[in-house]
Amino acid sequence: MIRHAKPEDAGEIHNVALKSWKDTYSHILSEDVIKEVIEDWYSVEDLREQTEYPIFYVAERSGEVVGFVHATVEDGKATLHRIYLDPEYQGQGIGSKLYEKAENDIEQKADKIELEVLAENKKGNSFYQKQGFKEQETEKIELKGEKAKQKILIKRLGG
Repeated sequence: MIRHAKPEDAGEIHNVALKSWKDTYSHILSEDVIKEVIEDWYSVEDLREQTEYPIFYVAERSGEVVGFVHATVEDGKATLHRIYLDPEYQGQGIGSKLYEKAENDIEQKADKIELEVLAENKKGNSFYQKQGFKEQETEKIELKGEKAKQKILIKRLGG
């Protein structure tokens, strides 16, 4: 089931982010950087507040949060900030359903969606390509002191 996130989901969302980041990025980033990112970007306190955003959905299986998507639209520009699944539930179409739910909301307010993904995140890049995203540019970034490359991807909507 996909539903809007609630403040009380914040702890489970945090845990999904941690599992997913470890699974996805452990060959790209150090364990310390992953831990810092999770503490910084996915604090339970911040997630509680963010669940109030209109485009923040969770996927539930057997009453447990197994994935989430978070996007925003400001001044007609949509940004997909996060979409993560517990690694045990990847490859089952749940991520696609979460993404579709967010895109349906975005289509009412914007004509394109932009996102950033680490270039070495093969699973993420493949997922976004299947959703119709195209690479706009690649840039070098520093993530908690470690150098990485990230891609900026864009998907045009409504046509």
